[in-house]
Amino acid sequence: RLASNPGSYQCKQELQITRKILEYVDILFVNKEEAACLAGTKPSDIKETMKKLFKAGVKMTVITDSENGSFFYDGTLMLHMGVYPITPVAKTGAGDAYASGFLTAITRHKKPEEAMKWGSANAAGVIQIFGAQRGLCSKGRLLKYIAAYPAIVPHIYS
Repeated sequence: RLASNPGSYQCKQELQITRKILEYVDILFVNKEEAACLAGTKPSDIKETMKKLFKAGVKMTVITDSENGSFFYDGTLMLHMGVYPITPVAKTGAGDAYASGFLTAITRHKKPEEAMKWGSANAAGVIQIFGAQRGLCSKGRLLKYIAAYPAIVPHIYS
């Protein structure tokens, strides 16, 4: 299985090569600008972007959009989740922290809805501390964030 997290360099300098691997990607992690670049859509059109990435072969697309939360699509289920009300100190590493939390949940056979919570919790931990790694959460800390904000859950994105 393949999870991919191409960055802005791959979207700008290696776009055609990056697009060619999409058919092999099980889980794609990108921010909304990177997603739009790969899909050839507008960053504001999250739905169309996710649908185009699915048509390109991506099995699961996860898009982060800073304080607007995150989005998920697997060809059937389209979800949106808001962010936990955390005051950020720095945003460096938030997307990578989200991806690692989400991927950890998926490898533990959690549903996408739960994986989105794990990703959001891990990102919340990282944005409270300067640096991309020091705020990464243990499983216990992830679950504390999730328990602290029971109303913030993924919902169907329509």
